[in-house]
Amino acid sequence: MKEPLIVISGPTGVGKTDISVEVAEKFNGEVIIADSIQIYRFLDIGSGKPTIEERKRVPHHLIDIIDPSEEFDAFQFAKLAREKIKSILKRGKIPIVCGGCGFYIRGLLRGEFNRPGRNEEVRSRIRARAEKEGWDTLFKELKKVDPETASRIHPHDHIRIVRALEVYYLTGKPLSSFRPYAKEPFYNVLFIALIRPREELYARINNRVEKMWKEGWVEEVKEIINKGFSPDSPGLKSIGYEDVVKFIQGKVTEEEAKEMIKKKTRNYAKRQISWLKKENPCWIQLEEAKDKMERMVKDFIEQLNAVR
Repeated sequence: MKEPLIVISGPTGVGKTDISVEVAEKFNGEVIIADSIQIYRFLDIGSGKPTIEERKRVPHHLIDIIDPSEEFDAFQFAKLAREKIKSILKRGKIPIVCGGCGFYIRGLLRGEFNRPGRNEEVRSRIRARAEKEGWDTLFKELKKVDPETASRIHPHDHIRIVRALEVYYLTGKPLSSFRPYAKEPFYNVLFIALIRPREELYARINNRVEKMWKEGWVEEVKEIINKGFSPDSPGLKSIGYEDVVKFIQGKVTEEEAKEMIKKKTRNYAKRQISWLKKENPCWIQLEEAKDKMERMVKDFIEQLNAVR
């Protein structure tokens, strides 16, 4: 019998955290965060991590687990998340995955990961080339050797450019030739996607950027750099953080940085919605989220109890 799992996803800024905490509290659950920025220590304001109060209300997992200088991928996330799911179930609780990182969620639910593992020597050579020739050159190479993968990632997504070229150099095959996803989820999963009207979502994103700026986002990034982390660290290449770094370095004005962050975040939300449509989740509008989700979770748990 497949292990039960609840997934609460949706675009950035939609309000996933509040809902997941309420659901976990009501149904004796624990939350596993599926977010590619919240995994980093010290990246607090710009990542929108659950508050200390929310973490006291229900246990949260896979937050603050690596330094900004470290890389992290879907394979690592799936491995750690699967371990957390088992331990949560063993304690008689319901595991709830909350987040909008499609690569992480898909890897957890259906990832077979038959691709080659990491090779630090190859990765170092790729990064050295990037410093010498520029990331644009490497992205152009990726478009030649693996146009399918290149079409799915952003030209500034250095982590995934490195991974795609690494696989090609190790195997002579494009990353897209490996089919790492199973047709059916490994879990008995209730997959919920939260959504708001687009104009409302974009307004929330814009307002959130302004709020984070006022809360001290710039000072947070300065402190991270003062701790000895390079501005080119993987964590500081995340959406938003990269542009805060540019502002600190004097490459853009404050308003330019904020507008770039808003635009990139809105575009990211678009991509998240497009990905979710392919996964066929249960869509819930935010205005009806709490009551409808509680009914769905209650029915899901009752079905689990009926077959035990």
